[in-house]
Amino acid sequence: MQLIVYSYFSYASFGSILYEILTKHAPYGGSNASSGLLRELIVGKSKPDLELLNEVKKRLTSKNDLYLFEVMEGVMTRCWDLDPNSRPSSADGM
Repeated sequence: MQLIVYSYFSYASFGSILYEILTKHAPYGGSNASSGLLRELIVGKSKPDLELLNEVKKRLTSKNDLYLFEVMEGVMTRCWDLDPNSRPSSADGM
């Protein structure tokens, strides 16, 4: 059996890990990787609850914490971009 690895999933997974670090919540509400969810991820129709990120950001009081949060949030959202040229690369320091 040959395993085909798509880089989108590697980046999407990294973005999901950043989401969990920033929010302390599992992305997609802890849903199992059903075929329906995977299909929505592939076509870019499903992303974790971004409103939760805004709630977390509002609670930050330190400028340093806010800066770090925004940098990580930017990398996270780029990881989910459907355009491969818009995603971070290993050359970006990932």
